[in-house]
Amino acid sequence: MSNTSTANSPQMHNEKMLRLEKDKSKVNDPVLPYRQLVGKLQYLVSCTRPDIVNAVRCLGRHAGAYTKENFTSAKRVLQYLAGTRTYGLVYRRLSALQDGKLQLYAYSDADHANCPDTSRSISGHVLRLNN
Repeated sequence: MSNTSTANSPQMHNEKMLRLEKDKSKVNDPVLPYRQLVGKLQYLVSCTRPDIVNAVRCLGRHAGAYTKENFTSAKRVLQYLAGTRTYGLVYRRLSALQDGKLQLYAYSDADHANCPDTSRSISGHVLRLNN
């Protein structure tokens, strides 16, 4: 992956969730290792790369019935990872810990009925300690 093109984000800015493919003749090309790729990306999300969680969530939704468009989206996540391979989680000792002034910040967001198939909503949250 050292000479691959890179992407600035794991998903396109205006990318909508693709509908689940109903026509089974168009899905599950055995040549494409889609399920294996999504599984490896899910492992990265759980260990060190929370920045790709939404893109991988969308990809995992299609693991049972994937198309070439889904595989192209998965390759974009790989291109993003190639361009950000030095990124990772960093934990530092907080000076506020010594002062006893810890502050917890919480943020949440949700959309309403964004899923084109089920009209389910998606929500998320972030918790931060101090900065």
